[in-house]
Amino acid sequence: MATFQVKEVAADELIVEATRVVTDGANIYFEDYVDGGWRISLSVPAENVERLRRSNDDRQWITIRAQPVTE
Repeated sequence: MATFQVKEVAADELIVEATRVVTDGANIYFEDYVDGGWRISLSVPAENVERLRRSNDDRQWITIRAQPVTE
């Protein structure tokens, strides 16, 4: 399980443990694989996220760069 650091606009930082992070463009979802399926453990509106970082095995933080959503 990975550790994510979420800095929200005008809010405190959150530390979240999740298996993966995904987005639909409007929200960022932190998910865990439970009983054969993915379950959302936390959902944050994408517009509220100032920075998202993931720790690697050495606990060095890696900033995740935003990518444009294309259809």
